[in-house]
Amino acid sequence: MDENSAIPPAKASNVLIVLRDTILALELHKVLDEAPNRFRVLGIVDPKSAALLEQPYAAADALIVGGEEWLALWRKHPDRLRDLMRLCAVVVLTSNGHLLDILSMEWRPTGLVVKLARAPLAAIAISVALEGNAVIAEGPFDLLRRNSYRRAIANGFEGRELAVMQRMGRGEPNDKIAGVLGLAESEIKIVVATLMRRLRLPKRLTLAVFAGRERLNAENPSRTPIPDRQG
Repeated sequence: MDENSAIPPAKASNVLIVLRDTILALELHKVLDEAPNRFRVLGIVDPKSAALLEQPYAAADALIVGGEEWLALWRKHPDRLRDLMRLCAVVVLTSNGHLLDILSMEWRPTGLVVKLARAPLAAIAISVALEGNAVIAEGPFDLLRRNSYRRAIANGFEGRELAVMQRMGRGEPNDKIAGVLGLAESEIKIVVATLMRRLRLPKRLTLAVFAGRERLNAENPSRTPIPDRQG
């Protein structure tokens, strides 16, 4: 998509901006105001405000919500948000850090914009997302693609590799993992190094975060994890 791309013809959308970052919200307000005949911003709403979920806001055609704000609202008010989604479209502006959490939800937003571009591309990206699409910048898309390869590799882990990865995802250090699995800490370090090499992750912390996000402790009949050491 480039700056000469045409904005899809459609009636102007009445939108509410739901962002905790006031500066970003004001910048986005300006961008949408400058998109001719596409958006009419009804206002900026604090995501912590209960008013967001009240009936007066049903007048909006769309909500533009930050990724972190969207996940927090779902944790606190899932039923009311479902009702709101039946009344208007939802476009979530997010980063790779929240993308997998959003995609794993049972109820997904209308559209996604990953790493919002500057004006005028930002308005175009939001227009495309309102049509039910995901707009992802090249950098985040490449990272998402690489992570999909990592998930495919991780899904084949068994035995020690799976057991260590599971416990790393829970934030456990090497010495605790060694004690639970009944292995020497030096063996755990070797397994961790192998996992980092196979998944092409540069640091143990990055591997632990990946393991936590991928929920590798989920049941999988093809896996044979090492049971916890008893006694």
